[in-house]
Amino acid sequence: MKEQNSEDIKKHSAKLLLKTEANLGEGPVWLPTSNELIWVDINKGQVHSFNVNLKEDEILYQGEKISCVLPISEKEFLIADLNTLIKFNKETKESSPFLKIDFKGSNIRFNDGKIDPNGNLWIGTMDMDVLPNKGSLYRIDSRKNVSEVLKRITISNGLAWSIDAKIMYYIDTYENVVYAFDFNEKSEISNQRIAINIPKDLGAPDGMTIDKKGNLWVAMWGGAAVICWNPKTGQILEKNEVQAPHVTSCVFGGKDMDVLFITTAREGLSEKGLETYPLSGSLFYINID
Repeated sequence: MKEQNSEDIKKHSAKLLLKTEANLGEGPVWLPTSNELIWVDINKGQVHSFNVNLKEDEILYQGEKISCVLPISEKEFLIADLNTLIKFNKETKESSPFLKIDFKGSNIRFNDGKIDPNGNLWIGTMDMDVLPNKGSLYRIDSRKNVSEVLKRITISNGLAWSIDAKIMYYIDTYENVVYAFDFNEKSEISNQRIAINIPKDLGAPDGMTIDKKGNLWVAMWGGAAVICWNPKTGQILEKNEVQAPHVTSCVFGGKDMDVLFITTAREGLSEKGLETYPLSGSLFYINID
């Protein structure tokens, strides 16, 4: 990262959206038609729906280790649970197996995933004991063809695509960088390079999203913040402090898509840590200028 004056960095504080005790809150998804924030608690195996208008949270689905939810229509999701993708209908609550991948090793599970601009699913994996280089990043097309695109990943995490769909951004948390790849109309990636080098004193990059200007908003595990970066310069534009050290992911939503919703975790915190940060595991939000 280039040297920059800290005075040039905007600083804000996130506000509490829902006080809850998620062990490993993750994977926020915004549903604009119903004003709902879908999110998961990985270790509890739960898919939650928080209705922003009603301020009500409910558990939609109970599984084992649910890492992310991927909307495929207004009513249907794909739920990633361990090594299986499950099709789930939000209205009927019916579910059915969609696709299972036999990973190399029984301790591997899905982690973060998203759908790319061409409609293909990208989803990564990790070892549940966080052993290095055991994970991968997969691309799955509409015909359920599975391609292992990247190997030797430790914690496959955030994904985002540039506004013109020519660049894919990707995080392996263990590496403390955001990678950039050239991305084409066939959903092929090439020319891997580092877009952002993240100093370890800021925490470790987890989930991320991209805004209308093409800037990346990265949740910082151990950093108590969501940081906005310019991927072209590698510089910090904005630091948003969160009342929880382990910030896991974020997504834009709200009527004008100008609210950043944030998930956090209690996992990995000592008893003293939880006393210091009692809101850990809660949902937060920031109104973006």
